[in-house]
Order: sequence, then C-alpha cells, then structure tokens
Amino acid sequence: MKTRKYSYNNKEYDAEITKKHIRNIILRFDMEKNLIKVSCPYLTKMKTIDEMVTKYLPKRVKEYESTEKGYENGYLHFLGNRYYLGDKSEEEALKFMKEKGFAFIEERVRYYEGYMGILKPYKIRIRNMKTRYGVNSKKTHSLTFQTQLLYFSPEIVDAVIVHELCHHFVFNHSRKFYDLVHRYCPDYDRLHKALKGKKYNG
Repeated sequence: MKTRKYSYNNKEYDAEITKKHIRNIILRFDMEKNLIKVSCPYLTKMKTIDEMVTKYLPKRVKEYESTEKGYENGYLHFLGNRYYLGDKSEEEALKFMKEKGFAFIEERVRYYEGYMGILKPYKIRIRNMKTRYGVNSKKTHSLTFQTQLLYFSPEIVDAVIVHELCHHFVFNHSRKFYDLVHRYCPDYDRLHKALKGKKYNG
C-alpha cells in the first residue's frame, strides 16, 4: 500500500493506495477522517489516480459540507428531533442513543414481526457500524442496527426494520424481495432516499 496527500480548499487529505487484481479504479472517501482509499489495477499510473481524485474530491467535500451532521456542537438528532446535550463527546452521544433507542427499536421490530407473521422473535443488537444501517443474520437469528440509524425519524427507522425483516423470507435483493418490502412499507423508496441523503426528518 502506498500513501499520498491531496489538498483542496487549504485542507489536506491522506490517501491510501492499494493495487489489486481488479479492472477499474475505486475511490472511497471517509470525510470524517479526511481519508481517501484508492483501489486500482496493478498497472495504474499515479497520474491517472491523481486525475480521478482531483476530479471527485471537490464534489465529495461539497456533499459532506452540505449534509447535516447527526451530532455537532452539542446538538444531537435523535429519532428525527434535535436535542442539546451540552459538552458531551460524540462517543457519549452515541452511548446515550443506544440506551434510549433500544426500547424503541425493540418495540418496532416486535410490531413488524407480528404484522409480517414472523413467529420466532429476533435477537436485537445496536452497535456502531460504518457501512450498513442494518444486518439480518440467519445464523444467529439476530438483527443488528447501526447506532447512527437513531439519528433518523421513526418512519425511516421503520423502513430499515422492514428491509431487514423481509430478509427472513427472501435472503437477497431481488425483485421479489423489494416487492415484499413495498408491501409492508409502501413509501420505502422515498424513505430510503432520505436515509442515503442523511435527511434525518425524512
């Protein structure tokens, strides 16, 4: 792995460049850490990588800066509402959400289990995850939800719960699966778009 630095608007971003047996260059931006992860084919020239990063970095920075933060300057989004927590750290804010949010998630999972005819209750976990808002584990019969999901309004949380519970019946993302999702959450497309866009109030 090689490292490199890029600058934009007087701010530096570290880059980790890994060459692999792949066909295309893949860029991943972690704006929280000012980090760019680049995966690319072995013969890719640095000039090509530089051109791609230079092209896409400004766009990602603008997207990040325009996105409302779940916890910032003492203000926390919790189930779509905004609360002031004073001088608590982000870690303390996430702990607060886990403690307050578990009962809500459990109640909603139990509601949809009954509505969807799922007889065996799922184990429920809430933990910090970087890339997924929810996971259905067939092996452990458990649902795991990202702590940051609790930033969002109850209807968006419900959409994620429905999504994961639909995997009880269809364990892929086929047309059949999404037909089932839309049966139990007709407004799923709008809510999913709000989730991806980090629109906490939907």
